[in-house]
Amino acid sequence: MIRLFFLIPVALLGWIRIGFAQDLDPRMPKYRHPVIKIFPLSFIDPFQYTLHMGVEVPTSPHNSVQIEGGWVFGYLGDNQPFGTSEEEYRQRGLRARAQWREYFLSNRSSNRTLYTHTGGYIALLIGYQYYHQNLGYLDTSQVYPPQPTPTGIAYERHIQGFSGGFLFGYQNQIGSSRIVFDAYTGIGVRYTIHEWQPLNPPYLYRYTPIGEVILRRGGRPILYMGFSVGWVVR
Repeated sequence: MIRLFFLIPVALLGWIRIGFAQDLDPRMPKYRHPVIKIFPLSFIDPFQYTLHMGVEVPTSPHNSVQIEGGWVFGYLGDNQPFGTSEEEYRQRGLRARAQWREYFLSNRSSNRTLYTHTGGYIALLIGYQYYHQNLGYLDTSQVYPPQPTPTGIAYERHIQGFSGGFLFGYQNQIGSSRIVFDAYTGIGVRYTIHEWQPLNPPYLYRYTPIGEVILRRGGRPILYMGFSVGWVVR
């Protein structure tokens, strides 16, 4: 089953390259330009507010490499997502992703000058996520007899996620401007590790979407979906 998951996109990529191979549009500059991108949906995600940005660098007439990074911030409080008190439960983290893209609907004749890759593409993606959660203080006086001193423990959780998959998307340059819109969807797999400090809690006293719903322990299939807005550097 795992072999089939990887072989189908590879076969599709070969068919795409043969079926859509064509000459470059003469209006396309010889060296295409990088695109700096921002991912708006990540910034308003209520479970993991993230400042997520990336840069796509063309490497050939039909290929590019995209590197992404994101800073996860915010609080885990019930009423104030961004927190108003030092007592709020906090969450910090980072994201990193890398893509290799093959464009198969690019280089077609156009009445405008194209400065970067446009059209449909398939991409191979790998990613890494890390979260540090401060889940606050748990009174252990009724849990660990005899009572420890002090009668409570401040728990922290570290979450790491390793992922890989395939994306299918479409990128378009808006008119002859430098603005680029990129939408994508895809499938993949992710393996997640949880580590508690100073020790595992006796019970889950604090429910958090990251850890209990998203990025649960172990391996699972995942769905990718989103868009970015970019600016061509030239």
